[in-house]
Amino acid sequence: MNKGGTPSNCTVQVKKNEIVKEYKPNAHSAFVNELYVYLFAKEKKIPFIPKLLRYDLEKRILVTQKVGESLYEYCKKNDCDYTSFFPRIKKIYQKLIDLGFYHNDMRWKNILYDSKKDKFYLIDFEFTSPKYKDRDDQNIVDKMKDYKGGKKN
Repeated sequence: MNKGGTPSNCTVQVKKNEIVKEYKPNAHSAFVNELYVYLFAKEKKIPFIPKLLRYDLEKRILVTQKVGESLYEYCKKNDCDYTSFFPRIKKIYQKLIDLGFYHNDMRWKNILYDSKKDKFYLIDFEFTSPKYKDRDDQNIVDKMKDYKGGKKN
């Protein structure tokens, strides 16, 4: 079982078919924000957000379906160029915006790829908001805006 997450606010356990995210008491608002997005996605049947399998309000636990691996890990293993995926990522990110939300933490680890289904998913919605206030230190959103095709420099 793999572990991840931001140690200051939660722990993440990656199991065979699910991802278990447990928030610390000081990260209650991040938990509520992420739960809201997953419940919204479930209600609206948003195909690029993994299914919420279950949650526990008292323990601040979210369990989502494991749908692939981070694009970071995929490209590391397969020696691929992230930018070749920009058109498809940009399309699902625009759909999220059209639904009234900005992810605000777009990072390669928050974009999952299922190579068997050739499908992308967004995860980690702690900072998702109707307002754009991106915390992305990898500048993915800006790079997607400027992307014209071809290889990265």
